[in-house]
Amino acid sequence: MACAPLSVRLSGCKYLSSAPATSTRQSCPTHFQRSSFCCAAIIATHCALHQPHNRRKAKKTLLTGMGAVFGRSDVEEIQTYFRGKIIWVTGASGGFGEALCVALCQSSQPEALLISARRNEELQRVRSKCIELSPSVKVGVVPMDLEDTSSLPGVAKTAKALFGRVDILVNNGGVGFRGLGQETSIDVDQRVMNIDFFGGVALVKALLPDWLDRQTGHVVQVSSVQGFFGLPGRTAYAAAKHAAVGFYDSLRAEVAENGVSVTTVCPGYIATGHSQNALRGEGVKYPEGHTSKGVRPELLAPKVLAAVARRKPELVPAALDARLARVLRTCCPSLLFWIMKRRARKEARERSAATEPDNAAIESKKLS
Repeated sequence: MACAPLSVRLSGCKYLSSAPATSTRQSCPTHFQRSSFCCAAIIATHCALHQPHNRRKAKKTLLTGMGAVFGRSDVEEIQTYFRGKIIWVTGASGGFGEALCVALCQSSQPEALLISARRNEELQRVRSKCIELSPSVKVGVVPMDLEDTSSLPGVAKTAKALFGRVDILVNNGGVGFRGLGQETSIDVDQRVMNIDFFGGVALVKALLPDWLDRQTGHVVQVSSVQGFFGLPGRTAYAAAKHAAVGFYDSLRAEVAENGVSVTTVCPGYIATGHSQNALRGEGVKYPEGHTSKGVRPELLAPKVLAAVARRKPELVPAALDARLARVLRTCCPSLLFWIMKRRARKEARERSAATEPDNAAIESKKLS
């Protein structure tokens, strides 16, 4: 039997009321009664048709109803998945790593949190913040340098010894890079590869035997959309991110039957000090990039945790242009190469304009 004409208030739906069956009020089919999805769908339709300015609210209401029927909310997923686990976050002394630690303490109750980076003072600050947010969570500090790959198996052993095991490793530590390929020494290329790729791989290899024995474990690799395509002036960085995406794609397939999960997170720009702390190619001034226009880390962190909790293989939280570039790289690579060539020309002009005042100052000193 068809539903009666829509007459819906945002505060409720008369078709889902608890009126007795003898009521003259028409109702939806029995299997929709008291269904949150039915209610949400009717409210959303009403808003969309009769109140255009409320369409955004209608969409949100519909998605909420769908979540109630087809799955749990992000908050519930995060609380359930991370509860009682021991989580190791690298690159946790600031930026996105710190945001992840804060989000974990705010939205779940892990058994313990391990935080790592080079700057011990900043790690202690993050530790204090986490304990203040969630006093019941044990927080251990494990200083390390990802560039020193030979020391990392020992660091992993220390981390496991602190709380007996590591359930989830979040490979967030890394370094940016700005510079042209022909003006960058191989030593700088190697440093970027060690920090952004080999360091994380060394930690995974140290933890993997225990995970395989226990038939459980999860590695989360924070990479970049530049793991799918390269921007001019980012040669070493793009190389390391491509390597990470390839490695963890292969690893995911290898350990899928052993209870070990692999999630790669490939964001676009994040509003942190990443570009200011980037390694540089020799003798070149390069545009700082657009990290200041990126997403705020505290907004991105819960989305990443929700994807991890759902064991998603991959998450690409990037702007539309970056996601389109990824599609073009596969479907129409010649067009992407043309776009990147134009971008390289534009940035070359910007560099030339930036160096002109410096050249003028040098000439002025010579004349004086």
